[in-house]
Amino acid sequence: PVTAELEGGVKITSDAATNSLVITANSNDYKTLRKVLRKLDIPRLQVFVETAILEVNVNNSTKLGTNITAAGPGKAFAGGFIGDASTLKDFFTGGLPDGATIPFQAGNLVSGSIGGQTITGLGNLNGVINLLAKEGNATVLSTPQIIALDNEKAELQVLDDTPVVASTIVSATSGVAGLPQVNVERLKTGINIKLTPHVNAASRTIRLELEQKIDSFRQLEDVPTQLQSTQRALTSRVTNTSVVVKDGDYLMMGGLMSDKVDDTISKVPLLGDIPILGWLFKSKQLKTTKTNLIILLRPKVIGTSVAAANVIKDSLQKRKDFIEENLGGNDEIGRGVEEISDRVDQQASQGADEPFERYRNNEDNEEEDKPQVSAKPEEPKADGGSNPPALPLVEDKPSS
Repeated sequence: PVTAELEGGVKITSDAATNSLVITANSNDYKTLRKVLRKLDIPRLQVFVETAILEVNVNNSTKLGTNITAAGPGKAFAGGFIGDASTLKDFFTGGLPDGATIPFQAGNLVSGSIGGQTITGLGNLNGVINLLAKEGNATVLSTPQIIALDNEKAELQVLDDTPVVASTIVSATSGVAGLPQVNVERLKTGINIKLTPHVNAASRTIRLELEQKIDSFRQLEDVPTQLQSTQRALTSRVTNTSVVVKDGDYLMMGGLMSDKVDDTISKVPLLGDIPILGWLFKSKQLKTTKTNLIILLRPKVIGTSVAAANVIKDSLQKRKDFIEENLGGNDEIGRGVEEISDRVDQQASQGADEPFERYRNNEDNEEEDKPQVSAKPEEPKADGGSNPPALPLVEDKPSS
């Protein structure tokens, strides 16, 4: 450490245009200040953070009802065909195929096929009790990427500006009498990420101060049907934590879970209330939804131009793979991307330093700070010649 004290008056001013310091001091003070500046004036590390936000939904849905198929004599299956988990309620409200009558007469239901599946007539009524369970998979909400300076906060927002009805006023004095006046507010929903990295060069670890907030709208189901299109609830899930992860390793955070249970009964009035036989005229659906929000992080220290070039090349390669997989390789701006890739390759070929190397080898260059001593001029001899060069000193050793 630099512990020397300054001897005389020192004046330091900054020049913002050239990002430099102007120092006025004597020789010794200037050398001391140079040591201090060499310790401080080093490029700061950056941290590239890849993030994947996934929402894992597990849906357990149980449906109980009656499947009904109907067709007229010699008729093909028409729009009156009723599909999965249907009841006689759907049969009456959905209409019948041409030629089908109620009550059914023997032979009125015929065999047929729809959607590649064979349906066989069973007398007057084709009834099947249906029990169905479905499971959901993970959905990727977003895969944002962000670069932050060491010890500096960075923020990434992917938001939607959604108009929401705040209030409705019906007044004879506001515009035309009887017409409602609707007040609309705009709310921002989406993904908001704030992070501050702290790099420990000695242990090659990164401490992340992380705050993530995910807002989304959902429909309200406990309000009248005519209001469901305008009334929505705002759901927020927030993560605020500080974690330590090794450079380049993955970190997973989860546990933001929510449960939702829907129990729905649909029936024909009166007929659906009959014990046992009422199940021919109604259906029941029990749906349980569990949602778990999982956040994956992978921080990577960027300390050199080579490391930065590798990050860019990796992102360009992922873009190319996506286009080939989803667009058949048809890249409308391919030439511009290739030029960027060539410049990145040129940048990466300029050097290959480890990002932590500058911290380990940041030693003072003492030779620059040593005073330059000029050689003493030789005194000419009386005869005008020059003195011979001095011989090296030889230590006398005692003879054995």
